[in-house]
Amino acid sequence: MLQLLLLRLKELVLPFAIMAENFDKLKRWENPCSTICFLLVAYTIILRNMLFYIFPFTLMAMALSMLALKGLKEQGRLGRSFGNVTIRDQPPSNTIQKIVALKEAMASVENYLQHLNVSLLKMRTIFLAGQPEVTTHVALVLLASSAVLLVVPFKYIMACFTLDLFTRELEFRRETVAAFISFVKERWESIHAAPVIVLPYEGDAENSNKALPAKVTRQAESKDVQGQRSDAYVNSSNGLRTS
Repeated sequence: MLQLLLLRLKELVLPFAIMAENFDKLKRWENPCSTICFLLVAYTIILRNMLFYIFPFTLMAMALSMLALKGLKEQGRLGRSFGNVTIRDQPPSNTIQKIVALKEAMASVENYLQHLNVSLLKMRTIFLAGQPEVTTHVALVLLASSAVLLVVPFKYIMACFTLDLFTRELEFRRETVAAFISFVKERWESIHAAPVIVLPYEGDAENSNKALPAKVTRQAESKDVQGQRSDAYVNSSNGLRTS
């Protein structure tokens, strides 16, 4: 069942994966003509202040595509299997293989959650001044970024960001980018995660405290019963002796 869910997810995410792969090819300049054409279109949109029209035109294109597909489907030009999600079933596996696959999936999820918790704890350390030096550096970077965003027009910032994004994989910048990424990773690894205090579970203590009076009363009742039995035995023994 888990494998089928993963296969469905892969099939549904496949168009976005193909788009991301094609964009990555553009960044790596595998086809220079396509990259140059894309940059010309991107800089035309950025420098002509057409960024605000991208989202409405995207919605319009999506709506027109949906209506066109609806019309073609009503006319019967699309096959019956159009739009169906097709996946190939995996070969049958025994119980041990299923258990191993489940353990691997749980281990990957646990590892992901652990890294996520550590990242959130480090961000908490930065924002709450757990390490004052790091908090000072981050605050200065944020202030400088806000000053740049206030002074420099947004289109020039987007133009510089696009230029940086499409020149990272080139040879003259590859070493500089790798050194900067390693520096950021070292700084991130040097940040300590915020301490987590685990309090004991209070339900057991409350239940034990509530159960103590009942135990005490039962012990007292048992002691009373034993005392009555001992008194009766003594009286009976005395009666036998007196007689």
